[in-house]
Amino acid sequence: EDDTVVIFTTDHGEMMGSHRLISKTNFYEESAKTITLIKQPHKIAARSVDHTTFIGTIDLMPTMLDLCEIEVPKGLDGKSYKATCYAQDESLSDFSELFAINPDGRMLRFGQYKYVHSVVYGQEYEILFDLEADPNETKNLFNTVGYEDVSLSARKRLNDWLTRENLGLNFQPI
Repeated sequence: EDDTVVIFTTDHGEMMGSHRLISKTNFYEESAKTITLIKQPHKIAARSVDHTTFIGTIDLMPTMLDLCEIEVPKGLDGKSYKATCYAQDESLSDFSELFAINPDGRMLRFGQYKYVHSVVYGQEYEILFDLEADPNETKNLFNTVGYEDVSLSARKRLNDWLTRENLGLNFQPI
């Protein structure tokens, strides 16, 4: 009990009728957001909560290895967030944004914003939500007055990531 790391996480949500949807192949918070709970006695503060770090399932394996003090192999796509768990200098690790993909599009989650660029039935969409002002994700703010700079910055950051990862905007079967 004193030297065991316990991690609980979840699969993505099924929407349960939210936004009139019942599947998990979209980027609404009810589907895209998952919870991760980590317990490591004497190292991770009990009852501490972090709502600002954006981690993905791709980061779980390097984090588990790092928490167990096992060398993390070089070349992994994910990265360890052990420093964040230990509440060390959070500027040493960058989990201020998260990129995600599904068959129809790509998402960038950063700060209070979520940007989605997708192609559905041949129609291209760009969506920007301000989750502080609109937690229910009902107003697309992409390129609206006051959000032009955020919109263009999000588009550029997502496109740069797609280029680095050699990905397209939508899924291309082999």
